[in-house]
Amino acid sequence: GTFPAPPSRQPLDAMTNSSAILALVALALISSSAAFAPSTALAGLGRRQPHLQSQQRRQAPAALNMALASVATSKLLEENKASVAAVATKTGTGEGVYDDLWLLRYVVAAAGDEDAAAAAVQASLDWRKGEGKAICEAAAKGVAAAKAGGGWDNDALFAAAPHADAIKPYISPSGSQILTLKGTTGAPYLIKVVRAAAIDDKGLMAAVTLDQLQDFFLFSYEANAIAIDDISRSSGTFYKSVVVNDLSGINLFGDATFRNALAASSKKANAVGYQHYMSATILVNLPSLLGALVSLFKPLFPKPVQKKLKFEQGPLKDVGNLKDLIPAGAAKVKFLKQIDDLLFD
Repeated sequence: GTFPAPPSRQPLDAMTNSSAILALVALALISSSAAFAPSTALAGLGRRQPHLQSQQRRQAPAALNMALASVATSKLLEENKASVAAVATKTGTGEGVYDDLWLLRYVVAAAGDEDAAAAAVQASLDWRKGEGKAICEAAAKGVAAAKAGGGWDNDALFAAAPHADAIKPYISPSGSQILTLKGTTGAPYLIKVVRAAAIDDKGLMAAVTLDQLQDFFLFSYEANAIAIDDISRSSGTFYKSVVVNDLSGINLFGDATFRNALAASSKKANAVGYQHYMSATILVNLPSLLGALVSLFKPLFPKPVQKKLKFEQGPLKDVGNLKDLIPAGAAKVKFLKQIDDLLFD
């Protein structure tokens, strides 16, 4: 069946995309680049309001052009048809779950280098059919349950996650800590919003182990990927995502085990291909100390990472609870415009 309109909230998937950056910030920006690379991926924005669409007035930075451009899925598949077929042959894929769209993300990320794409696909397959098999199967069942009623039931998705009962008091499916916004219609990306200070990390890590939390985050990466591939098929547009991390009120001395789980799951997600669903990360409302550290350490990051990171004060400062962004209204419109301006100025 076709995938319904993107849900107005989908807290789970945003968590994983923010994990690397949260780990990076909490560790005073001394984590390895491998730990935060995945956060430069998935979270999406709705189509810009008509008065904001003028490319003469502003244009996305060159590094984000591909990530933010609206491109037909069929067009990308046709342009990369030969490479996708070659990678399918090399890896024994191309049908079912691992179809041409799934392979396309690896081919695009490898800039047409078929051997590199095939190696990345094989690494993903090895994990998905081995260590990550139960996680991937649970995510597929969770997404199916969420869509079963014809809309989107986020509670059903959350219930399918590993260790959901233990984690729910700290990261709930309601959207207070993490949510995904569809935004207005038509744009090829979703916005995922994370407010780290709303998570009781010490309480969470008293309830679960590092490995259990890592499994939960990897589940959310997979659920997110399934949803994005589904909407890329049903809408005919190639979707990715933008992540907004709200760092207002963040505790720099929070639970180290929590930070380790964030970094470990982000690094694993990067290794098995989830970064191909991601486009850009925006960090908003950094505390003054973190702002100084960012300025100091950002030049040391790999150039591709630098180009996909943005920092800004202001957005979300007047939003008391992230759930206030779910219904249509002034708060949501204002936030979407702020993010649009950051991406396209």
